[in-house]
Amino acid sequence: MKRILSLFLTGAMLLTMAAPVCALESTGAGTLTDTAYLDHIVIPSAEDPAAPSTPTSPTTPTSPTTPSQPETPAKTYKAIRSNMMISIDGESVKPAGYAVEGYTYFKLRDVAYLMRGKACAFAVGWDQPSYSVTMTTGLDYTPAGGELAAESASTATAKVGDCNLLLNGRPISLEGYLINNNNYFKLRDIGDALGFVVDYDEATRTILIDTAPEPEPEPDPEPDPEPEPDEPEEPVEEDPFDRTVHLDGKLKIVLDAGHGGSDGGTTGKASIDFEGPVGDVLAGDAIYEKDFNLAVALRLRDLLEEESVEVVMIREEDETVTSSDRVELLKEYGADADMIFSIHHNSANGTAAGAELLAQIRFEEDGAPFADYYQAEIEAAGHTLRRTVYKRGDNGDYYFVLRAAANVGCLAFISEYCFLDNPEDQQWVFGEDALDAEAEALFNAIMNYFEDYEY
Repeated sequence: MKRILSLFLTGAMLLTMAAPVCALESTGAGTLTDTAYLDHIVIPSAEDPAAPSTPTSPTTPTSPTTPSQPETPAKTYKAIRSNMMISIDGESVKPAGYAVEGYTYFKLRDVAYLMRGKACAFAVGWDQPSYSVTMTTGLDYTPAGGELAAESASTATAKVGDCNLLLNGRPISLEGYLINNNNYFKLRDIGDALGFVVDYDEATRTILIDTAPEPEPEPDPEPDPEPEPDEPEEPVEEDPFDRTVHLDGKLKIVLDAGHGGSDGGTTGKASIDFEGPVGDVLAGDAIYEKDFNLAVALRLRDLLEEESVEVVMIREEDETVTSSDRVELLKEYGADADMIFSIHHNSANGTAAGAELLAQIRFEEDGAPFADYYQAEIEAAGHTLRRTVYKRGDNGDYYFVLRAAANVGCLAFISEYCFLDNPEDQQWVFGEDALDAEAEALFNAIMNYFEDYEY
């Protein structure tokens, strides 16, 4: 009798186990909202047309060992249907989109549909064993029906998704939400992963996507024939990415103040009144990453120049620098520079905190020591290092700034000093003293590194 009662209770408990949050995409769609800044643009994931509309639950074990406690319901967010236009290589389109917590997110399957026949075309599917949405480059997406269909509801409920993402069989990490049983992700993240460039035209409130791949470098002209040597010589192969070939004893740094102009970067709401980089800010006002990036970059420039460092600025005012233009400038100025240093400020889920350093895969051996100097200065300022990130993409470094620098053999880093969407972490950039402290920490890290490494 006890055994029968035990089996009955076990079965009842298994029937109440929670299903996973992640789901495959169905066929909804939509457009973009009032969020005007590119870092507020996000994308969705997609399903294999042959897969079921929702993932099946894991196989029920026959004899669980310990009764599970009731799960805490997942936190939900309000999603608002977006109405912003997108232009892909000059063609206007309207994929499905929702704004959540100030960011706009799109369906991956809609994006795959729009990329058919282009250099960055990719297929999407579902891998049940690894519980993963899959993306495969070089293949055209097979429509399942319903792509680009407008979402009927103006608002919806969003949950943080928990399924995995695989790009060409390798796991990648993208922030996203589950909305109406579909996965939504950031457009800029998808662009970085797949090789297309995302910009924003504020005048027309249009997101601009350029799918043209970066032109291959032109081959060197054929050298004049050399006279026949008396004895054969072994050919010498030079490494075009050897960053030591231009060592000249003169320290040259390229500073990139991220975003600018119509591209405001990430945004947040000020938790207190403070003197901002472009004027007084009241609690509740919107704050834009581009302003803090530039304020710190100008301070860092002045500190470096006081030490006779040659500094090249990608921008020195609030001006728009498109992604493609930024890549070309980084290549041009980085070809004979000792370091490209890009200044950014972060955002995530409203609770993440701390500084992050994004470092190159290409020069990980050289970059690792700098990460130590960076961490030491961050902590000396009283702040916390959240992590150092080495992230690989299909074409080398995942982040296009780091990839462009690596392509000309230049060491590069991206500093994400704090999270502007976290009311507590944003205090690290509020006021003149805070901006001075950030610039000084970055200055000390750079100078301490080059005390030990040649330039």
